[in-house]
Amino acid sequence: MMGYGFGGIGWGFSMFLSMLLPLVLIIGLIYLVSRLWDYGKKNASVKKYEDDPLTIIKQRYARGEIDKDEYKQLKAELSEK
Repeated sequence: MMGYGFGGIGWGFSMFLSMLLPLVLIIGLIYLVSRLWDYGKKNASVKKYEDDPLTIIKQRYARGEIDKDEYKQLKAELSEK
């Protein structure tokens, strides 16, 4: 006689598997939600700083695309707004 469970493996092991599966699913769901939460926060903060005009002119100045006088002029114009 085979017994109950997964192909005669045994009652204890089948109970262990039946408790392990929901636990693995819950842990996986928590992990997925936390990764998506972090990803959303990371993208929101990056977009916020990418669109800032002062940050853009600072980056252009650092790369040498504009000189010191042009940087000061643009910064003063942005401060007026």
